[in-house]
Amino acid sequence: MPARRSTGNSVSGGEVISRIFAAPRELVFEVWTKAEHFTRWFVPEGAEFTGCEIDPRPGGVIRFGHRFPDGMTVHMSGTFGEVVENQRLVFTFGFVDDSGRPRPHPMFPDWPLDVSSEITVVLEDAGDGTKVTVAQRLMPPDFASHPTAKHFQELAHEGWLQVLARLGAHLSTTRGGPPDMTAKLIYIATQSLDGFIEDEQGRFDWSEPDEEEHRLSTISCVRWASISTASACTRPCGAGSRSTAARNRIRP
Repeated sequence: MPARRSTGNSVSGGEVISRIFAAPRELVFEVWTKAEHFTRWFVPEGAEFTGCEIDPRPGGVIRFGHRFPDGMTVHMSGTFGEVVENQRLVFTFGFVDDSGRPRPHPMFPDWPLDVSSEITVVLEDAGDGTKVTVAQRLMPPDFASHPTAKHFQELAHEGWLQVLARLGAHLSTTRGGPPDMTAKLIYIATQSLDGFIEDEQGRFDWSEPDEEEHRLSTISCVRWASISTASACTRPCGAGSRSTAARNRIRP
């Protein structure tokens, strides 16, 4: 099957990336909006979650944190602006300290406290799968021309490539996909940060790996398993509560 490398498309002040996954829209929407799923994939390679709260309704909160191997912790907090079940999500978040107060990104001391990221996620049917389009832009828009913003977007692009690869792997395991399929996606994710191998329709190339690819994929699967175990938070706060927010909150 012919394969090609795919990258995101730059937009004013942000990034747009589309991927097609072999999973129904209902499941893809669920893994975006339930903390027990979100914590298993929405994290850069090598980092782990420090907590997660998702209340997927207009005005509902989204809060989470990432801790990196060097000890740096990044906390993010924001709200949902739009939630259309199985179709569309729009949410914003800014950087905060562990008490929820606005603060600059730890890597960018000159980051303005009033700057936030707006994320738009669109889900569309694509054959038997789902096309996921993610757009991220910085608000206010005029901040996009700032040198700090440009460096941030370069890092954000790599981060989206990693988390979307992890999304694909999580969807495969959630649906009980073939081990080799999961292994190959993980191999692509861990070995290459600048793109994914796809066929001409934009779908992941799930062709059988050759012997060397299979060996490396197996190694990457072990790596993925160790990261997933370390980053997945499994103890919900507010157990027994009837509220969606309480059921959808995870802390270490």
